[in-house]
Amino acid sequence: MGLIGKAVGGTALLFGGLFAAGLAVTPDRRAETHQTEKPVPERQPTVIPESWRLADHLSVEVQGKSSRLSSVAVLTFRIQNRSDIHLKDATITCDFFGESGTKLGEAQRIAYREFLAKKTVTVRDMNFGFVHQEAGRVGCKATSAERASPV
Repeated sequence: MGLIGKAVGGTALLFGGLFAAGLAVTPDRRAETHQTEKPVPERQPTVIPESWRLADHLSVEVQGKSSRLSSVAVLTFRIQNRSDIHLKDATITCDFFGESGTKLGEAQRIAYREFLAKKTVTVRDMNFGFVHQEAGRVGCKATSAERASPV
């Protein structure tokens, strides 16, 4: 018996043994693994904190900023509450950029004010601390707020 005959004979013995043991794959039965499958945990919906959702109703417009001779950012904002509910204590996050558009840093401060429904509030001279000396542009947004008691 040549090499091909031994290979064919060995393959026949292998498949014969698998078939006899009940491990052969047939068209109506998929191959089974001996490993136990781990149950897939149910995916829970992402819960967004209410303070983040409330901040979506506040629009922040930077009106004035410190002079370029200073490394301290002192900003004046107009914050508009577009919702039908009163808000308070808005966290303002500002990103500072160089002239090329590269982000140089960020800072957060809380405006401890009430923002009445459908009204605009001006927050003057809020100090954001030291920023990179080449920061030439700033972009700010409200990142959280709390529900205020009705007036």
